[in-house]
Amino acid sequence: MSYIGDFPEDHTTVSILFTTHAATGAAVAPSSGFEAADVLIYKNGSGAQKATTNGITMTSPFDSVTGLHCLVIDTSVDTGDVGFWTTGAHYTAVLSPDETVDSLAVVKVIATFSLALAPVFARVGAPAGASVSADVAAVKAVLPAALISGRIDASVGAMANDVVTNAAIAADAIGSNELAASAASEIGTAVWAVATRELTAGTNIVLAKGTGVTGFNDLSAAQVNAEADTALSDAGVTSVRQAHLDADITSRMATFNYTAPLDAAGTRSALGLASANLDSQIATLATAAALSSLSSGISASFTSLASYGDLHWSTATGFATVNPDNAGIAAIQERTDSLPDDPADASDIATAFTALASHGDGAWGTATGFATPADVSDGTTTVTDAISGITVPSAADNAAAVLAATYEGAETVQDHFRLARAALYGKANGLEGTTVHFRDLADAKNRITSTVTADGNRTSITTDAT
Repeated sequence: MSYIGDFPEDHTTVSILFTTHAATGAAVAPSSGFEAADVLIYKNGSGAQKATTNGITMTSPFDSVTGLHCLVIDTSVDTGDVGFWTTGAHYTAVLSPDETVDSLAVVKVIATFSLALAPVFARVGAPAGASVSADVAAVKAVLPAALISGRIDASVGAMANDVVTNAAIAADAIGSNELAASAASEIGTAVWAVATRELTAGTNIVLAKGTGVTGFNDLSAAQVNAEADTALSDAGVTSVRQAHLDADITSRMATFNYTAPLDAAGTRSALGLASANLDSQIATLATAAALSSLSSGISASFTSLASYGDLHWSTATGFATVNPDNAGIAAIQERTDSLPDDPADASDIATAFTALASHGDGAWGTATGFATPADVSDGTTTVTDAISGITVPSAADNAAAVLAATYEGAETVQDHFRLARAALYGKANGLEGTTVHFRDLADAKNRITSTVTADGNRTSITTDAT
């Protein structure tokens, strides 16, 4: 037995070479080549074997060398063996063939291996011979020897553009305490060096009254009113001038087609009222009694119209008429003339069925006027002729056909019955030896001849079902 190594998970080629020898030690081939089913694989010392041969390939002999064999295991194949191949597990391959070696039955542990049992250095791009300890040493070499207040003391020597964002800077990270006086001065100079500066809102300007701000007049409300009056007086806008403006506007309204509002008389005329008294206008409308009388008269007229009846309307004149579809009516009448006077009367239908039922089988058997089998034909052969040409097999014919039918392989149903009878309750001899005979009914022949082992197992069968 040999431990062939630790393999990564889902390794596809776990190769195991092994040899077979005679008792003298010379290489010898097995009675026939080994197969994948001749190998048992156990996991972690458990008695549960790998359930299938999926993923197992046996080459026997290998490379045409006598006594040399090659087993290849693909641990990525889980079909039929889900959960068998797992990391951290140890496996044992055992040769237990149904073939013999040097005429002897053999069992042999041919190899053991594991899957990811040992730590594996899996760093991407690791050079040959690299190790975790070597990487740790390399990292420690570039770190400071000691921590400052429990942290690494480091400074930024260079930084790429646009790597520091607004969110990365604390709100109070840059204030008056953090800026040097020269930096604040440079910022102020840069701001006022711009010719036009715009504040985002008027609330950003807070000026104290009376404080020396050049360019602004500091006047009270009364002073502003006085100044406004003075300006209006200087422009000649006085109370006299306001009266002149009213006259000027009135004289010019007619020029621009302005129409003054209607007075009371004009409004009545526009609405069509004859007088200024609205009540007298309403009094001329129909009263409720008059409207009720009109409604009664209309109702009476319709009642009178309804009383004329169809006869009056058919002789009435002055109405538009339409000629009837006489041809269509005649076609309908032609199809309805044969209907009974009262087609909706179910009793008539029931009476007809009762009359049919009273005829009985005898009456129907002698009835005339119906088609017979001799009358029905496809144009060449009548039903009677077709029936007369049919031969119905007898019961004996049917039985013979069933017995002659193939039952299993070349054996017929009759063969099966003859052999089954001999085996179940026919005479037998040789039961104490290795050759057993089962006889036919007449005890004239051996129906079944069996060769059996000492354990009673049948190794060959000869039958005679004739």
